[in-house]
Amino acid sequence: MPLNPCQSQFLYQGIDPDVGGDRNSPPWRMGLLTQTNSTC
Repeated sequence: MPLNPCQSQFLYQGIDPDVGGDRNSPPWRMGLLTQTNSTC
């Protein structure tokens, strides 16, 4: 299956470094990165 870089989306997981609290159970958040300024 070929990949089309012009229609790629990336799912990532991260944490806001400014959020305090317990380091053993940080408030993880999911995000979706989508390319919008492509020349394709």
